[in-house]
Amino acid sequence: MTAGFDIVGLPVMDVTGHTMGTVRNLVLDDEARQVLGISIAGRWRPSPQRFLSWREVETVLGDRVIVRAAAPPAALPPCADQALAGKAAISRTGHYLGAVANIYFDEVTGAISAYTLARNDRAALSKIVPATARVTIADVMVIDHPA
Repeated sequence: MTAGFDIVGLPVMDVTGHTMGTVRNLVLDDEARQVLGISIAGRWRPSPQRFLSWREVETVLGDRVIVRAAAPPAALPPCADQALAGKAAISRTGHYLGAVANIYFDEVTGAISAYTLARNDRAALSKIVPATARVTIADVMVIDHPA
């Protein structure tokens, strides 16, 4: 199980050891609850960010992400603009549950299994919510689960 936001900022290297850039964000498919890939910040033009499918990721190490592709990554897909980190999470009844602090997913398949919600008050420091328990609507995540 990989903590998704922990890989943001890590260098991305191909199997030959060439550094392609750094992980800028995870690209998610909300409907399928799946990590589609990673956006990579680099020196490409006209856009400094590119997309690499999760199928191209060989392994995630503690200090870098190793990818199979030696070719430059593709342009970002439209869904890459959605940022999940820090998104507010509320219950179906409208109670604030916290902000998305991290996601957990299977490193091999990319399947998202859970989210961590963090709060700033003393009532709860963090909560883990199963991935099947959420619905994303615009700027908030609605938790359809007694979180």
